[in-house]
Amino acid sequence: MIRVAAHYLWKVPLCALAYMVGMVGGGVLLPSLGMKLPDMPAQADPQLVALYTLIATVAVAAATGPVACAIRGRYAARGLALFLFAAVCLSINTAIEASIFTKVAGLPVAALGILPALLLAATAALVFRPGKKGETVLRSLRRFFASHSAGQWAWRILAAILAFPIIYFAFGMPVGLLVGEYYRQEQFGLTLPPLGTVIVVQLVRSVLFLAATFPIVALWSGSRLRLVLALGAALFVFVGLFGMIQAHWLPAHIRAVHTVEILADSTVYALALAALLFVPGGNGNRCPSRSSLG
Repeated sequence: MIRVAAHYLWKVPLCALAYMVGMVGGGVLLPSLGMKLPDMPAQADPQLVALYTLIATVAVAAATGPVACAIRGRYAARGLALFLFAAVCLSINTAIEASIFTKVAGLPVAALGILPALLLAATAALVFRPGKKGETVLRSLRRFFASHSAGQWAWRILAAILAFPIIYFAFGMPVGLLVGEYYRQEQFGLTLPPLGTVIVVQLVRSVLFLAATFPIVALWSGSRLRLVLALGAALFVFVGLFGMIQAHWLPAHIRAVHTVEILADSTVYALALAALLFVPGGNGNRCPSRSSLG
């Protein structure tokens, strides 16, 4: 345990630094794309936002490690899988949620998150590597898709798409009773879209999340339980905790309620993906406790 902790001590800060460099670079490049930085709510303190963003970035880096450690393949394939996950969860999804639940423009948020996601993925794939060489990506994918017939894959993928909206509303409806009034009154920059819009958006998010997590599940080298824990934690941090840490201007009980909600969402969704899509047969590799890079 001590060796594993020491193993993370320098890798997590390095990944966090890569993400922060990407955020700065994205902010510099944004005007060249004809966009400006998203406006912060009037209640936001820029200094506190900067501090909490640093804390949130460290959390993202820490959550990336266990996922990066268990993906099969060479550097490029693993980096691409991590980039897709980070880009969808930290960039595209954040932009979608900002567009429908807040008064913040979504497009600049999406553009701002791409470079950080790329640098985070590139760094994490380099420093968090499986301890042993396993199957090649091509062989892993062949075994993965050969595990079920086309018909079986069709219903499993359809079930995975439907799982996210069902889970979202199952946990979201009680939350709406607790904090929905803030959205209806448009306090703290929040807004409440029509129910039909919410349903459509959750279906779109579901397809995006499935696309982001599918390569990770397909190339997973560990156990089903390890997949649920690592992927659930990553989804929780990327989709929820990252934003809740930074949104210091929201009342504490709103942040607490949403944090618990997203933790439950992420865990159950990861469990659903593991049950529907995971194919046993990995070698259970773990990150080595000591190594120059991996």
